[in-house]
Amino acid sequence: MKTRLIFFGLLALLFSCLVGAFLGAAPARANGATFTVDRTDDTASATACTAAANDCSLRGAIIAANASAGDDLILLPSGVYTLTIANPGGVPDDAALVGDLDITSTLTISGTGNPIVDGNALDRVFEILGPVTATISGLTIQNGYPGDILINSGSALILNNSLARDNAGPFGAYGIANSGALTLDSSTISGHSGSGIINNAILTLSNSTVSGNNAGQGGGIANVGAATLYTSTISANRASYGGGIYNWGTLLLINSTVSTNTSSSEGGGISNLGKLTLDSSVVISNSTSAYGGGIANSGILTVTSSTVLSNTAQDDGGGIYNYSYGIVTLGDSTIFSNTTGSSGYFPQGGGIYNGGVFTASNSTISSNWAASDGGGISNWGTMTITHSVVISNSTPNYGGGIANTSVLSLAESAVSHNVAIAGGGIYNTATQPGSYPFGGILTISHSTISYNAANSGGGIHDRFFGVLTLTDSAVISNTAMEAGGMVANGVLTTTLANATFSGNSASGNGGGLVVIYNSSPVNLNNLTIANNSAAAGGGIFKDGSVVALQNTLLAGNRDTLGASFPDCSGTLTSQGYNLVGDTNGCALAGVTTGNKLGLDPGLGPLQDNGGPTLTHALLSGSPAIDAGNPATPGSGGNACEATDQRGTVRPLGARCDMGAYEALIQIYLPLIMK
Repeated sequence: MKTRLIFFGLLALLFSCLVGAFLGAAPARANGATFTVDRTDDTASATACTAAANDCSLRGAIIAANASAGDDLILLPSGVYTLTIANPGGVPDDAALVGDLDITSTLTISGTGNPIVDGNALDRVFEILGPVTATISGLTIQNGYPGDILINSGSALILNNSLARDNAGPFGAYGIANSGALTLDSSTISGHSGSGIINNAILTLSNSTVSGNNAGQGGGIANVGAATLYTSTISANRASYGGGIYNWGTLLLINSTVSTNTSSSEGGGISNLGKLTLDSSVVISNSTSAYGGGIANSGILTVTSSTVLSNTAQDDGGGIYNYSYGIVTLGDSTIFSNTTGSSGYFPQGGGIYNGGVFTASNSTISSNWAASDGGGISNWGTMTITHSVVISNSTPNYGGGIANTSVLSLAESAVSHNVAIAGGGIYNTATQPGSYPFGGILTISHSTISYNAANSGGGIHDRFFGVLTLTDSAVISNTAMEAGGMVANGVLTTTLANATFSGNSASGNGGGLVVIYNSSPVNLNNLTIANNSAAAGGGIFKDGSVVALQNTLLAGNRDTLGASFPDCSGTLTSQGYNLVGDTNGCALAGVTTGNKLGLDPGLGPLQDNGGPTLTHALLSGSPAIDAGNPATPGSGGNACEATDQRGTVRPLGARCDMGAYEALIQIYLPLIMK
């Protein structure tokens, strides 16, 4: 019988513990006392805090708790608790006798019915001192000066379900200044004339909001320590630098939102000089009068699985502005619908302005707009883009998708449906014409440039001592008044290899490619230029330049004004082994060995034939099959490329094929029946 009673007693104890846990019972405090505040006036003498009436003020309870051993609890009922005891001599007081409420012992203040503690602009409201942890829950804290709460080094504050707001001091009065460890959970910091939070040590925000604050640097948060934000919102703050956040330390945002903040100098949403990581977060609808509507970066910035959306900069970098000493890594993210203003000095980079080092992968830069160059991206630094999409961006100037004036590499990516006056997809130029190699170095590989539009160079405009290398790529269905696919105008070096130019159109000259005013040859190897159209030079239009082609297929293009210039206009320099369908309106000079003229190329439709980009397959019987240069592919000189546009190793037959596609010819042996 005794054993059974003990057993059931243990079950009852276990059940009560579980119920307490599920109901959110507060953890036990070690040797702590409980003080219940029963008066709202500010007096230091009401420290008894007994069951008697009117013997426990908030100040008195804190004085008593500071003198008490253990982890104490102050219960604060609904009401307005206004601090009225000023420090007459301005002498610091750490005993809570005058001025702010000093907490020097581990203590929890728990409010019911939303009590308000008002600093009355006499001093701060709370100050945490010594190696203690204070927990404040369920309070509204307001009108402290020079701030609401100060946490000293070695101290810690946990703020739960509370509001710190509306300090009444002049400009520069903060919400919380932390030099210890500050944790906010389900709390709001708002309406201060200084930064909402100044963090010099360790800061953690969860499910919290910092809004409506105004400062010189970091309207919402000024961080020089280590800060982490979880599922929190930084909104409607203002500053000269970093309207929402100014970061000089280490800052991590996870599932958080930075929105509707403004700045007058840089970083409408965030100004970063330290190390900033955004993970699964959103930077939206922020603005600045200068650089970086969403983010201005001169430190180390990592953006992962995040969105930079609908931000505005009056100058450069509507979404992100990266200074010359900044480093940005963008992955699995979206830069969408950001804009520059029109009042800055040639505002560039609607989505991104890069002056430093910028790496983008698996990302989308979409629907951005710039008043000057680079609707999607303006690059003046070193930029690498892989497995990404630059789509539906625009500018009334140069480079609807991308404007490059420095060093840019685009690989396994797509640039499509962008619009500009020149270079609908991409505009490439040296920063100072004639100063090569200072900028304008563009490398494109395994990528698609499609459905872009411009007055000149619908897909690509390469200009003024630019250096362009395009390989294993497709330039398709772009439109322009001049040069539907691409124009090379006064460039230093242009190399096109293993590429398909198809379906591009121009109302003027050069449906596929225009080459004019170049001091060095534009080199074409293993290109397929087909199904393009223009008034003259449906495939290629050349004037005052050298176009050197080898192992190239140029056929099936159209002259929209008649039949006089269907495939090419001007004199092309052959380096052997080319197929030109119609030479009316153009001539082939140079090495004519292996050339095939006036033949149907036997092309299949533009489609997915394997590899990362679309190609025209060579159909069985095509005269381009096994008709390329007999030298070993990839051996240099006038030899074919080592692989075709899809990455297929050449040759698959006796010799390599002309054009961008290497055909595998199936040989069917007779079936012998026994």
